[in-house]
Amino acid sequence: MLCGVRSRLLLLLAPLLLALLADQALLYTALSDGEFLGRRLAPFDPPLFNAAQRESLERVRARLAGELLETPGKMRFDALLGWSPVPGDDGGDFRYDEFGTRVGVAPIAALPQASVRRLVVTGESFTHGDEVGSLESWPAQLDLALPGWEVANLGVGAYGMDQALLRFRRDGKGLAPRAVWLGFMISAAPRLSSVYRPALRHHELSISFKPRFELAADESLTFVPNPAGSEEEMVRLLEDQRLFLARVAGHDFWVDHWPAAYGPAGSHWSHHLAAARLALTRLEGRREHPAECLADPGCELFRLASAIAVEFSRECRASGAEFRVVLLPDRKSLDLWEERGARPWRPFVDELLRRGVPVTDLSEALAAAGARTDPGFWRPGGHYSPRANAAVARELRGLLD
Repeated sequence: MLCGVRSRLLLLLAPLLLALLADQALLYTALSDGEFLGRRLAPFDPPLFNAAQRESLERVRARLAGELLETPGKMRFDALLGWSPVPGDDGGDFRYDEFGTRVGVAPIAALPQASVRRLVVTGESFTHGDEVGSLESWPAQLDLALPGWEVANLGVGAYGMDQALLRFRRDGKGLAPRAVWLGFMISAAPRLSSVYRPALRHHELSISFKPRFELAADESLTFVPNPAGSEEEMVRLLEDQRLFLARVAGHDFWVDHWPAAYGPAGSHWSHHLAAARLALTRLEGRREHPAECLADPGCELFRLASAIAVEFSRECRASGAEFRVVLLPDRKSLDLWEERGARPWRPFVDELLRRGVPVTDLSEALAAAGARTDPGFWRPGGHYSPRANAAVARELRGLLD
């Protein structure tokens, strides 16, 4: 009888042992380099997800060692904001004046002429004008179309609304604007819950940390500084996983949501099984469209974006400038609108209007112009083409006439 029990146990355990052996064989052969089908596998120690990010880290090391000079037209490290343009940098179509604004029609002066009103625009790449020439961005086209106005473009690629507010405080308020517009791309909302850029978007080419705001119990904003106060610190954070977690954990939703994926290698049982590492990598990489969260007033992103917009508006009014949020839909947001038959982000727009923040949603104007179906509205990297920028400028011009 005892032999029979042993035989049955062996029959039950044999498949498990074979599966474990196969799992370990896979772990130490095909997955030994920490990648699967060209994708980085969890745990992300160090938190670098592709060759371009590893090369970026090497360039920073070389620059700190004095072996590499700054490349014109590139963003520089910024202790407050994470990254920013180099004032006075002439990088061809990406030129910046002494105040760090992107040059469109002409560099701006410290103060506008008495007969000219100044509009300062802030935001991310759709405002900056990534993938289009200096005169093709919608801020530059507004500048050309409205002689009585001067437009200072403080947009920066990959910025969140939080960085846009901080940049206005530091670089924009002193430009004496009569009006301030915040260009807000719908898909950029998750940046507000992040302090390490590649944790949110693994396919990013650069390595950058950023500041953020968090909501206090009374819904007021609490400032969380950039975890990397210098490039030397940034290198240390990416070389020491425990130091990385000490600075980032608790402030970055994308790191906190799957702690096993960012724990030091070997610190979690899942790190020792091929199947578990594959599953953890797949689960960590899931992202819902940001418009879904902007439909839910209870979502932290919804509340945080609303609070930042309200604070931005308050500070602009206090400095004598009119404030407006310009909602810039990306292609995926327009597709989601068509799929749902309604704009999921409409509750967010309604909340801002309820709280006294003017909003211009350009979704309808771009959809009416054909942006949903015409690929000519989009550049290969997903940004607005010159044609789309022109449509945006036409729609916004009426707000300043």
